[in-house]
Amino acid sequence: MPRPGDLPMVMAVTAGLGLLIALAGVWLMGRLRTRSIGVAMAVVVVVAVAATLAGVVAIINKMIIEGPTKDFVLSVVAVGGLVGLGVAFVLARRVVQESRRLVAAVRDLPFVAPTGLPAELQTIANTLEEAYAREQALEGARRELVAWVSHDLRTPLAGMRAMAEALEDGVVTDPETVTRYHGQIKLEVERLSAMVDDLFELSRIHAGGRCGCHARGSGSPTWSPTRWPGPSRSPGPRG
Repeated sequence: MPRPGDLPMVMAVTAGLGLLIALAGVWLMGRLRTRSIGVAMAVVVVVAVAATLAGVVAIINKMIIEGPTKDFVLSVVAVGGLVGLGVAFVLARRVVQESRRLVAAVRDLPFVAPTGLPAELQTIANTLEEAYAREQALEGARRELVAWVSHDLRTPLAGMRAMAEALEDGVVTDPETVTRYHGQIKLEVERLSAMVDDLFELSRIHAGGRCGCHARGSGSPTWSPTRWPGPSRSPGPRG
């Protein structure tokens, strides 16, 4: 029969054994951190059952539980452990299935966040959907920028080519017109140089933003629509 003085000792032994088993479970989950979440849940259930069994064994060793009662207690603990493992298996299987559904949605473009996921997975799915929308918006802006740059490059280059050919062929001989053509060509070259510098700055800032760093001393992007006005009309060659 148990005595009043046995309770503190049994609690101390049970707590000590439970702490050792818990530490072993934490170490094991750390080793298995890259495995399936079902394995982690199984480890949690095994740790809980093992801690309970340790307490029961401590009680049995003190002869507090004897005879058929001991067998009943061990049976109840074993059945509880099996039930816990079954519940952990069902829950882990659902989490794994929902995770695979999220992965399939990510691979199927355009990405649309699936619904009905567990709270944490649903948060990840919604965040991924927002990130995908931002990426699509950036891609659209990039294509629009490329179209603008192509147009703004093609027009001054065509004008400079026309003026250079006119000067080369001797179509323009008036000194005043020749001087104006030279000035216009120089102006267009300076505009093109500014455009190239802006593109290089945008590329550098974009690369810094993608790697999560910001260059020291660099401010906001220098490009703006006002920096690149509409294509100027270069004077055509005069006869």
